[in-house]
Amino acid sequence: LGPEDAIRRNERLKVGIIYILSGCFLAMGLYHLLLFFIRPQERATLYFGLICLGMAIRCLTLKHFLLDLWPGLGMQGIYRIWLISSYLFMPTGLLYAQANFPQETERPVVRFFIIWAVICSMVVLLTPSNIFVYTVVPYELVGILSIIYGGVIIYRAVSRKRDGSIWIFAGVLIFALTVANDVLYEYRLIQTVTLIPLGTLALLISQAI
Repeated sequence: LGPEDAIRRNERLKVGIIYILSGCFLAMGLYHLLLFFIRPQERATLYFGLICLGMAIRCLTLKHFLLDLWPGLGMQGIYRIWLISSYLFMPTGLLYAQANFPQETERPVVRFFIIWAVICSMVVLLTPSNIFVYTVVPYELVGILSIIYGGVIIYRAVSRKRDGSIWIFAGVLIFALTVANDVLYEYRLIQTVTLIPLGTLALLISQAI
């Protein structure tokens, strides 16, 4: 009974953490979307809000929370939502970086990553699982390039002493480490847990400082 009770406590703790993270992301997302509607010229708040909402949705796909809320989705529907929310995170993050540091960003490069993410998302949305599953590895490879490019943008901003660039650099570094952890964990190369939600939370907090 001891080990079983410990397992249940750990499971309840994980569920509680996911709910807290989802609530934080949802609140931050709605708040920044409201700011954008008040000041539509500030594009960064729009992208920041979309990132938060995307992470709230992604958190709810963990432990099948969305399946409990919406049983008709099925496991394949949950997987589609998880993939699309992951795929669209990359271009939204780059758009956010571009809005904050336009002089450090090349628009054609950002446009390439946007097009790639949209193509992969459309394949996931419109094709059966035996086809869209082949988008995962190519997307991850391009996703690594997007993280590297995001790091280049932040490095340029830091070297040119842009406002807030140091904190954003710290947040991006933590986020990149959690992405690396999750990729290695997904391929069973290490035994850890999914950390991207926590890395994203650290990234978002760094933007608010």
